[in-house]
Amino acid sequence: MGQRSEYDLYEDDYLLAGMKAMPGTYRRLGSRQILTLEKEDILPASLDGNVACYVRVDHTWAEHYANRRAPATLRSPAHREMERK
Repeated sequence: MGQRSEYDLYEDDYLLAGMKAMPGTYRRLGSRQILTLEKEDILPASLDGNVACYVRVDHTWAEHYANRRAPATLRSPAHREMERK
């Protein structure tokens, strides 16, 4: 099965505002809004007159970049010296 973009969603892939959602990280479609639920809760409305649709995400870009290390060539000489010790 090939990869899908965020626009190739099946009915079960997205949740609407007002629906109960399990704990996790959700992204509002058509927006950069990220929502993290610590416990089962109801997804919030958009309050702008549009229906808010959410999709569950495993990792946000911020988490991805926080866990990524710079390549050795970009690290300072002092950094490389500390890693050798």
